[in-house]
Amino acid sequence: TMAEVLVTDAPIDDVPLSVVVAPAPGLQNVARVPVVVEIPGQQLLEGVTGKNVTATVFIYAFDEKREVRDFMQQRIGLDLAKAGDALRKSGIRYIGALRLPAGQYAVKALVRVDETGRMGFLRSDVTVPSFTEMSILAPMAMGDPTGWVTLVNPSRGQDAAAVLSIGGQPFVPQARTAISSS
Repeated sequence: TMAEVLVTDAPIDDVPLSVVVAPAPGLQNVARVPVVVEIPGQQLLEGVTGKNVTATVFIYAFDEKREVRDFMQQRIGLDLAKAGDALRKSGIRYIGALRLPAGQYAVKALVRVDETGRMGFLRSDVTVPSFTEMSILAPMAMGDPTGWVTLVNPSRGQDAAAVLSIGGQPFVPQARTAISSS
């Protein structure tokens, strides 16, 4: 079951995921932690025969005591006549932000495709600093915003957009990166 996967970190990669987690200062000792989940379209659509695809994205932050400190979930329904080409070429980028106090967390992303029951799961460990002193955060690769179906969590997307911007222009970090030798 999905709960079992979240608790045991059981490897599920029917729909392989990539995740970027990027803590940033927030208000009142609670950091804004943007999360970008990339879902490859080919694997998302595998076995889907209808004109629509419906999936649910679950993102949970577990603290060191294995207690849920924050979560997001969203049901996604897409018309394949409109979004099918973009899904097949790249996939979905889902963006939201957790709100977490300083500490160590296991951020767990789970995606389930309703039509097929296929799932993907990925755990990302992250340290959220207190931001009371200068902190150095991990670098992020800027992704190409075109070609993807980008979905922003309606209640938590603004927190992510506030952090994921340079000079007032939003960007989307790329979860899968490759460095060229040339």
